[in-house]
Amino acid sequence: MKKLVAIGGLVIAAAVYLGGTTLVGSGAALRGQAADMHAALMRLEDRVPAGTLHDTQWKVFIAEVDRAVAAGDRSAAAYQWRHAYALALGTHGWEPLLEVGNAALRVDAMSPERRADHRNAREAYMAALLRARRAASAEGTEAVAEGFAGIGDGETARLVRAMSLRYAAANAGGQF
Repeated sequence: MKKLVAIGGLVIAAAVYLGGTTLVGSGAALRGQAADMHAALMRLEDRVPAGTLHDTQWKVFIAEVDRAVAAGDRSAAAYQWRHAYALALGTHGWEPLLEVGNAALRVDAMSPERRADHRNAREAYMAALLRARRAASAEGTEAVAEGFAGIGDGETARLVRAMSLRYAAANAGGQF
């Protein structure tokens, strides 16, 4: 089984057939789609910067996306979205990438075919997931799960929600 995810213009295998191999994480063996997701996140680890900026410049471009959407200018909306995404990658935290993913859905909604793959939203949500995972954020992973559910990827949403519950339990127990 293979899924492709584009991050920063690179297309990588996000889920690969592991031939029965299990990956170990947090003391428990991962199998199936959970192992595939773990493998995908590990591959993204080097491709998604940690982000050091606390800049909010990306919000200016999100506002421009929304203006273009309101004006019905899909080309301008997509152009402004790319700028917002690039700036969000440079920031610290998962929130900017989640917002950029949500903006991608507004751009997709302008298209007559309404891009069923939601490639740009998925790309931003995967980057947001990686950042939320790095921070062991229950809030972040739950928000990203909602994003995946919103694009119709129920299985990824389920796996990310399970991750969110683990982080919430661990944070309540003082383990992170």
